[in-house]
Amino acid sequence: MKDFYRRGLDEGTFDSTFGSLGNGNTVGVIPYCLGGGISIATGLIGFGCDNILSAKVVLPNGQLVFASEEEWPDLFWALKGAGQHFGLVLEITLRTYPLSIYGTPEGRHWVGNFMYPLERAEAVCKEMETLMADTKNLTAGHLMVMAPPPSFQPIIAVSPHYFGDPKNAPAAFGALDKLGPIAFNATTPLVPNLSDHLDFACQKGDYKRFSLAGLQEFKTDRFLQVINLFKELFETCPDAGASGYFVEWHSRANEIPKPESESAFSHHDVYMWVNCLSWCKSKGSCEKVFELEKKVIDVMRSGQDPSEYIDYQNCNREDPVERRFRGKERLAKLRRIKQQVDPQGVFTKEFL
Repeated sequence: MKDFYRRGLDEGTFDSTFGSLGNGNTVGVIPYCLGGGISIATGLIGFGCDNILSAKVVLPNGQLVFASEEEWPDLFWALKGAGQHFGLVLEITLRTYPLSIYGTPEGRHWVGNFMYPLERAEAVCKEMETLMADTKNLTAGHLMVMAPPPSFQPIIAVSPHYFGDPKNAPAAFGALDKLGPIAFNATTPLVPNLSDHLDFACQKGDYKRFSLAGLQEFKTDRFLQVINLFKELFETCPDAGASGYFVEWHSRANEIPKPESESAFSHHDVYMWVNCLSWCKSKGSCEKVFELEKKVIDVMRSGQDPSEYIDYQNCNREDPVERRFRGKERLAKLRRIKQQVDPQGVFTKEFL
């Protein structure tokens, strides 16, 4: 993702515009968009799949086709949110946006990092309840329990993003400052550098799994239980210390932009996600690590009717597909298109 933007800047493609981008520098642009495409910028430009204008696709029978609203419209509909199940996508054309949408002409916006000891978790979470429900300021970010270097001790971290004039950001997050973080820094990065702080999670090797589940609300008592689960992880699987449990939010200062046309993606009404980065060095730890990951998701959506559970498209594939592709009509259409395009299940057996 970062290489894509750097190349665009060098060539002058992104002097004043940008396209959909993910939350990791090593995430590929095409798979990111095909699988939904959630990012810090979702509240500004919508999901990645919403911004696909056309795609060049190799079908399971070897046929090369161009899919768009005009050509292969059903396939195009399916590609936007479930594309990995229908063919090999070689190329996509994306909608672009002015860099100024971030708040400055060059596309900079304010990003903070607040770190607190676990003893202040309840106070931090209570402030986050208010911040995540804010309808005045356009913000997004992550509340995390993790054990970062160099001390590798569990802490609470908040990484908020403010979209607008960076000078107004400190007032928007003043309550977090008053809690007395043990460490704090703020930057105003350019678009290609938005995810540099997550480079640690992009390292190759070991055993990793990343899961996302949609949330209807954020409650302090639930995240305090998640912190206890992280402590259990840290104590029982020392080699899994690089793991982390996050809540990602997108403020309701404005609605997440709706797509101009329908697609396979069904989560435009979700403003909050629980993110589980499960990461261990020993295969023997995987069972325990993944068990705790499931417990974290269960805790964060406790109180919800199971029929309303939401899983992100590319995650939690062991759970019912109805959670990833919501709506009987949507799922029926995906199954019909799968039978037409890939009845043998060359590109996964999903929808068959």
